[in-house]
Amino acid sequence: MFPGRASCHLPGDCLHRAFPAAQYSEALCRVLAEDRKALQYGPPFAPLKSHIVDLMSQRGVNVTPEQVFLTTWCAAGTGCSVAPVSRSRQPGYAGADCLHRHPTGCRPDAPTVLPVATDLVEGMDVDRVAEYLEDGDVPAFLYAISEAHNPLGVSMSMDRRQALVDLAVTYNMPIVEDDPYGFLAYGGESPPPLRALNDTHVFYVGSFSKILAPALRLGWMIVPTNLIPKVTVIKEAGDLESSALTQRAVSAYLDAGHLPEHVARLRQAYGERLAAMLAALDRYFPDGTS
Repeated sequence: MFPGRASCHLPGDCLHRAFPAAQYSEALCRVLAEDRKALQYGPPFAPLKSHIVDLMSQRGVNVTPEQVFLTTWCAAGTGCSVAPVSRSRQPGYAGADCLHRHPTGCRPDAPTVLPVATDLVEGMDVDRVAEYLEDGDVPAFLYAISEAHNPLGVSMSMDRRQALVDLAVTYNMPIVEDDPYGFLAYGGESPPPLRALNDTHVFYVGSFSKILAPALRLGWMIVPTNLIPKVTVIKEAGDLESSALTQRAVSAYLDAGHLPEHVARLRQAYGERLAAMLAALDRYFPDGTS
């Protein structure tokens, strides 16, 4: 048995204990008791959008509530913002990959794919992006996980983040930044996301799945204000609207001020699991394994 696993009865059991079930239950009960609109269809919940403005400020991103677009889940936000997300042979997030598959997936179109490699030290190969652009291959968008790439785990260096944003501006190339893990840095704060470096060419996609619970299926996008009507039409064609009850319950949870302490516990728990894994690599795996 690996170090750190003895107290866990089932895989993932430790993280299940980290879900704020009691506090979320209190928030949900409060909403059901006080807000009848929670069980009806309705527009995006404005107080939740204000909370997201505050959350984004913690990541160094200044936005207005009008630029916050609520989504049912993080990858759905990606789909709303970019339409087809292209499949490539480079390792990438499977949830984004499924948005365009056909016939088993959800998109009948077959977009041209320009794969970009990611190294395990500094992240996306921005020089390769530049080569595409210099050769005249300006894509409809570039999809990037700047922090804690899924599945490779690497975060982009600040130099590459700035270089990528500079390319986006020079070639008028939109970037879709998928940032579900930016609040979960193990040591210190995460570097600022791409959206903090540019507010005209970066669509930011965030999620409550990784900081509260996956089953909530609630996320958000930061979108230029003039594009909100278009994104709204695309979302309505997909799932009409996100759950009014979930929006209000999450907002009530945030009203109570529980999130900072909860995120701190998550960072500690994930950090302990990381330390256990690294110790196991040193103890059980061949020399040179990383």
